[in-house]
Amino acid sequence: MICEYLWNEYELLYTTYENFNDQSLTLKSWSATVGLAAILAVYSDKIGSSARIAVIAAALSAIPFWVIDAFWKSYQNAFLARIEDLEKIVSCTKDSAYRFGIVTDWQDAHNWYDWLTVLHMPNVALPHVFTLLLGLYLAWKHPPGSSR
Repeated sequence: MICEYLWNEYELLYTTYENFNDQSLTLKSWSATVGLAAILAVYSDKIGSSARIAVIAAALSAIPFWVIDAFWKSYQNAFLARIEDLEKIVSCTKDSAYRFGIVTDWQDAHNWYDWLTVLHMPNVALPHVFTLLLGLYLAWKHPPGSSR
């Protein structure tokens, strides 16, 4: 019975952990789509004197996606401690001490400011930082409507 509990918990945690990757990919695709489409739209249309502001706004659209992606990664990382604990169990017997601990261990492992520590990680920062830097560079060096 203990082995079944352990396996069910492990399977649930691992599936949950992997599902965060799916959500992260969705955030990244929306970030790239919205940001790059907006930048391209600015360069394909005549919007006059506010073109530079429009490019900057398009570039800045990546920031909310980046922050949300960092939140998701910090939530995902909080499951790792419990998964690692379960993976350390060599054998499960009737004498094994087992406690249910998904929520408690997640709360113990999660810090509400962890998202700040994962912002710089490449698997979180990309493609958001690319869209942001591309848009800011274009607004600075090659604003729409410029004759350079």
